[in-house]
Amino acid sequence: MTTIEYNLNGLCIKTCRTDTYNELRARLDKLGSSFIICEEDGYGDNYFLLSVRQVGTDWTSHCGLCFGSSISPQFLQNPGKYCCWIGLDRSVFLFDFYKSEYVAKENLSIAFYEFVPLDNGKIIAVHELGAICLDQNGKKLWEIDGNDILKGYNLSENVLICSFEDGNELSHCI
Repeated sequence: MTTIEYNLNGLCIKTCRTDTYNELRARLDKLGSSFIICEEDGYGDNYFLLSVRQVGTDWTSHCGLCFGSSISPQFLQNPGKYCCWIGLDRSVFLFDFYKSEYVAKENLSIAFYEFVPLDNGKIIAVHELGAICLDQNGKKLWEIDGNDILKGYNLSENVLICSFEDGNELSHCI
């Protein structure tokens, strides 16, 4: 069983890999939890038990995480005490671990790459064809979509510049 721990400014997320969906469900049942975060189109090939705790308190929450064979999920703490951004497969979730519920979900329809936190509580979710900017409540503010695969991006001063395989560049003010 693979275990990885993420520490996000006082929110500690411990991930334990399980072999099957049924094993994940059984472990959640033992913990008195039933919530599983996953893509809408299925569970995928990767099953993880998430144990989330607030450092310095007795509070702990548990949920499952299922995703396809893409890159490992990325976690980014939101300014909300128990809220966390989770990027995986083709989706970006804002999840409240205290309430065990989605605050927001953005379907990308293409592969999620990484989060870029901004100073003003907003985030940029970089994906295979560009990027989207979301506020701390999960509302989409703007989007850059290219016609080809994203080759790279640069965040300079208050501008995001995305470069694509076809040679085009698109930009947006932050």
